[in-house]
Amino acid sequence: MLSEISGPSLIDNMVPLGEAIELAYGKNLPKKKRLGGNIPVYGSNGIVGWHNEAIVHQPTVIVGRKGSAGAVQYVEEPCFPIDTTYFVRPRAGFEFDIQYLYYLLKKLDLSRLRTATGVPGLTRDDAYKELIPVPPIEEQRRIVDILKRADGIRRLRKQAQDTACQLIPALFNDMFGDPASNPKGWPILAFGNVCDCRLGKMLDKKRRTGKHLRPYLRNANVQWGRFELSDMLEMDFDEKDRNIVSV
Repeated sequence: MLSEISGPSLIDNMVPLGEAIELAYGKNLPKKKRLGGNIPVYGSNGIVGWHNEAIVHQPTVIVGRKGSAGAVQYVEEPCFPIDTTYFVRPRAGFEFDIQYLYYLLKKLDLSRLRTATGVPGLTRDDAYKELIPVPPIEEQRRIVDILKRADGIRRLRKQAQDTACQLIPALFNDMFGDPASNPKGWPILAFGNVCDCRLGKMLDKKRRTGKHLRPYLRNANVQWGRFELSDMLEMDFDEKDRNIVSV
């Protein structure tokens, strides 16, 4: 996505990640030594406690080293990353917008480099070999602005979907009553007396291309109280393949 936003010029300036930034080790801080306070203590998957002292005093990016290895978090306030994490420090000679590094490291998906044995872990040597684009700081800020707006749109959409999931059942109960108690005294019939349930058809992958492509519903498209139609797939079929039901 970063290359799509900024064009070919971004790809021209690629360097190994280890040349541009340091993944600095977090510091050991057992639970019994966390003294409370207003400094968040970060593990590889989020805040794990609070302390009265920070080891990072500026905005940073925290990367999971153990456990949720490769997970990426942007932290704006002073914090205390523990020893299951790395935190990001730009190398001398490189200028970065820290939020650009956040989006960049998320795009890299460092979790794919984690070890598969024992506790999942991410080694710096593996991460440092990854190639990253280093555009001018003005371009970094432009990219961050676009991605922040995109994140805001996604959040608003999810909030709307969550609200709809809560609202639709409430509206149904208001109009028709709770089906379990049937307070409106509607007639009660067996499900099979009022409708017919049929199994869907197994889709042959070869039919995902053809001359007569039309959308079809998968399990992923049928959500509680709504249809999720943003990722519909299509298949090729003739009219004879359809079951036409006359009402």
